[in-house]
Amino acid sequence: MRRDFLKTAAVSILSIGTFRPAQAEEILPLPADLPLVKALSITCWQRTRTQQMLKDYIMIGLNSNFNDPQKHLKHLVALWDMRIRELTEYFRSGLEKHPEKMAMWNEALHLWDKDKTLLLAPPTKENALTLQKDFKTIIHDLSAAKVLMPGGKFKAVAKAGHLCRAPQFMANAYLMRLWGIDIPDYDTWMQEQVEHFDQWLAQLKAYPHNTPQTLAQIEKAREAFMFFRFMYRAHSTAIPSLIYKKADEIFEIIRKLKDTYTQDIIRRSGGY
Repeated sequence: MRRDFLKTAAVSILSIGTFRPAQAEEILPLPADLPLVKALSITCWQRTRTQQMLKDYIMIGLNSNFNDPQKHLKHLVALWDMRIRELTEYFRSGLEKHPEKMAMWNEALHLWDKDKTLLLAPPTKENALTLQKDFKTIIHDLSAAKVLMPGGKFKAVAKAGHLCRAPQFMANAYLMRLWGIDIPDYDTWMQEQVEHFDQWLAQLKAYPHNTPQTLAQIEKAREAFMFFRFMYRAHSTAIPSLIYKKADEIFEIIRKLKDTYTQDIIRRSGGY
């Protein structure tokens, strides 16, 4: 059954035409009047984009030309670098009141200054593992900014961010194995990601400020994630381009959900 599911998915990528990801647009500065919840939402995207950069890096290592990973990665590195500098200045005065949180943020900056050089160098399996480890730390450290949003108002956006990252984590682990990189406790770790996704999805579905629009997006995310439930245990090997596409398909679904949640929080908080 799992083999049939992957075959069906592989056929579907052909039946809907050539994959057309969002085009690399000019990187514009953040607006000066950026609301706090929007800045936190952008930080959440920064955390997810670590995994998109790693995915491009692995695809280059696999000698795949799908989505022009060299060009896409270069764009993401420039975008990530500019945004982290802007966000650092945006949050600085608030984080300096919480020294332990400021230290976390500074650790993320330190790791990034090292990792952006690795990302743009010819890929190696050793560096892929280094990036995987460092990005895990960066994802954790950037959560420091949430201390600036009182009362748990940001929880829905944060949970949606977890939903974005779980498929990216799974895609990268799968692609790294295809590249010949050993992933300890692979099956157990993948199953944990499935369980986490289900937990976060249930929590978002129970969010009291959901609308028919957000509930429809949550259902679309659930359906899109079905691929990942079977992918890592399938007897046949999924092609890298399909793994890449499916992870970004969920990213786009949840990106819209997060944007809706963010705008709703701004509206209910009077522009907070």
